[in-house]
Order: sequence, then C-alpha cells, then structure tokens
Amino acid sequence: MHILTKVFVLFAAILSVLMAALAITYTANADRITRDYENAVAAKTAAEAAESAVESIYQRALENKTTEIEGLRQQIAERDKTLRELQGRNAELTVDVRQAKNESELIQGRIAQLGVTAETQAKIIDSYRDELQGLRIAELRWQDEKIDIGDKLADQESRILVYEQTQRALREQLATAQRELNTIRTGGSVASSGSSSRPTEISGPMIRGRVNGSTSSSSGETLIEVNLGQRDRVQNNSKLYLVRSGQYLGEMVVVDSDVNWSVGRLLNTAGGGIQIRQGDEVRSRLD
Repeated sequence: MHILTKVFVLFAAILSVLMAALAITYTANADRITRDYENAVAAKTAAEAAESAVESIYQRALENKTTEIEGLRQQIAERDKTLRELQGRNAELTVDVRQAKNESELIQGRIAQLGVTAETQAKIIDSYRDELQGLRIAELRWQDEKIDIGDKLADQESRILVYEQTQRALREQLATAQRELNTIRTGGSVASSGSSSRPTEISGPMIRGRVNGSTSSSSGETLIEVNLGQRDRVQNNSKLYLVRSGQYLGEMVVVDSDVNWSVGRLLNTAGGGIQIRQGDEVRSRLD
C-alpha cells in the first residue's frame, strides 16, 4: 500500500476517534447547551424588555428635559426682553438725569439771580418802609392838626351860631324897643310890656338838657346855647338852671328859642370865676 494512503487512513482513523469523542461530548452537553441557550434567549428577552423600559424612561426624561429646556428658553427670552426694556428705561432715565442736572444748574442760576433780586427788593422794601413810616408819622401829625383845626372850626362855628342867635335876639329886642318907643311917642303905656320881660319858670315836669357852648358878647354878657327848644316847652324869657355834677352853677334866661335849641344870657352864678362849659347840665328847676 502506498505511504500516502496509509497516512490518509491513519488520519481518517484519528478523525473518527475525534468525531466519536465529539459526538459523545456533544450528546453529553446538548441538554446543558439547550438550557444555556434558552437562558440566553430569556436573558436577551429580559434585556430587551429592560432596554425598552429604559428607552421609555429615557424618552420620558428626554421629553421632560425638552419641555424644561423650552420653558427655560422662554424664561431666557422673557428675561432678555425685560433686560432690553430695562436697558431702554435706563437710557431714558439717564437722559432724564442729564436733563434734571441741566435744569438743576439752571435753577441754581435762577436762585442766585433771585437772591440778588431779593436783596435788592429787601433794600427797596426797607426804603419804602422808612418812607411809609415817615408818611404815617406825617399823616398822624396831619390828622392831629386836622382834629385841632376841626375843634377850632367847630368852636368858631358854635361861636358864630351864638353870635347869629344873639344878633337875632338883639334885633328882636331892638324891634320891641322901637315898638315901645313908638307907643310912648303916641302917648301909650308900656307897663304891660315891661312886666313881660321878667324871667318865668317853666311849669310841668322837670326838663333836662345840656349846654352846647358858651361865648361872651361885645357888651360883656355870657351867652349860652342849650339843646332844649320849643318842643321841650322852652320859650323866650324862660328861666333855666345850670348844674355841674349836681352842683348849682347859676341861672340863665332864654332870649331866643327854636324848635330844637335855645340861646340865653347868664343871669347870675354861684360864685366868681365860674365858667359855663359844654356838657354842663340844664334844668327847668333845681328840686
């Protein structure tokens, strides 16, 4: 037999032995391998399920994160918008601050000008005050002089009134004297006329009045004006009594009477040196 054939036969025998060993090994391990395979398939299934679960969790987590990211992006956008608005507002405020500073400088300048103006006005006011005070003093002096002049004028008017009333009374007396003279010339009697010249008391309730003024005539008689007249039952030749603070001063006889006033001449006084003044009381009798 050829050497190669022998070799092939030997090799085949060895392979047969190996195949037999492998068959025996395979037969012995087939069940274990099947179980391992089934376990591997089950493990693969479990792994795929786990992988699916993890994938689902991952997807949910990814969706949540995506939503969160979108929310954060919106917040960032809103904050960017707010930031831009704040930047715009800051720019406006910066402009306002600059304007305010400019206005403040202008106001400070005006305040300085007003201060100078106020000082000038204060000086002018002081001068006006001094001038006004001088004018007031002058006006007060003028008022005092006016009052004095008014008092003097009233006194003069009172004297003029008394003079006029005295003149009227003297004219009446002159007319009476002329009538008596004519009566005498014609051979008549004037006894009744002479008896009527005696002062007469005023009958009835007491009459009270005041002295308006007094003066002296050219003949030296004291003429007195009172605020009692014909409406108070005072007539010509009526007798009145003069009183001051309850003290008797003297008597007067009416020589001319009007509705609201009368003028008379002083008959006698309680003592020498008594002057009849305005405001003294006048009565129709003493009791």
